[in-house]
This record gives sequence, structure tokens and C-alpha cells, in this order.
Amino acid sequence: MKAGPATLISGAAMVAAGLFLFFLGQSLPPSPAADAARHGGTFVGLLGIGASIAGLLLGLVGEKLHYE
Repeated sequence: MKAGPATLISGAAMVAAGLFLFFLGQSLPPSPAADAARHGGTFVGLLGIGASIAGLLLGLVGEKLHYE
């Protein structure tokens, strides 16, 4: 598997995991564990968005270079 699609898929998985953690933290009663889950979900989700964009760009650049 090329780097672009693999990075895009792992980024999408990170976004999904971040959403799960964020909403898990929202559903728990207020506590330090809920805050940690919410903040961790935000962090993982934002990293996933960055990885998805990087995967998309790698895929596009790799495809462009492949055909020239």
C-alpha cells in the first residue's frame, strides 16, 4: 500500500477515535477522568485531521509525479 492512502486511512481512524473519546468525556459526570478523555479526544481528533490532509496531499502529489 502506498503512503498516501495508508496515511489517509489512519488519519480517518484517528478522527473517529477522537470523536469517540470526546463524546465519551461529554457523557461522563464532571471529573478529572472526563476532562482527560475530552482533551485527549480533541488532541487525537486534530492530529487525525492533520494526518488525513497529509495523506490526501501525498496521494495527490504521488499521483501527479507518477504520470509525468
